[in-house]
Amino acid sequence: MAPNGSEADPEEIAKYFPSFLWVVRDFALKLLDSQGNPISSRDYLENALKELKGSSDVIENKNRVRRLISNFFPERDAFTMVRPVEEESDLHNLQSLPDTVLREEFVLQMAQLRAKVFKRVHPKMLHGK
Repeated sequence: MAPNGSEADPEEIAKYFPSFLWVVRDFALKLLDSQGNPISSRDYLENALKELKGSSDVIENKNRVRRLISNFFPERDAFTMVRPVEEESDLHNLQSLPDTVLREEFVLQMAQLRAKVFKRVHPKMLHGK
């Protein structure tokens, strides 16, 4: 509720929210649409945010989360990353592994993700300050 007792407008509130970046590590799927055409990570996110058909409580709860993300984060993107190592045992010690042990593709994706985050991060502002 807004201070005056009326419903809060999601679009009004959303302009104060940060952008949304969904990072999916260990992504093993091919980024393809239903016809087999390549899609971007962002397209994958938008497809994931489409509401499910049906009226069960489980479906309605999932759709509610989808609507909230869509309404409160109009600026959104996704970034998919491969599994960082091949060996299962190495996954438990990722923080202590040198980059030379990590998959080359993962290290490259980390650099791309870092660049994307730093390019998009802006100081939080309210009323121009």
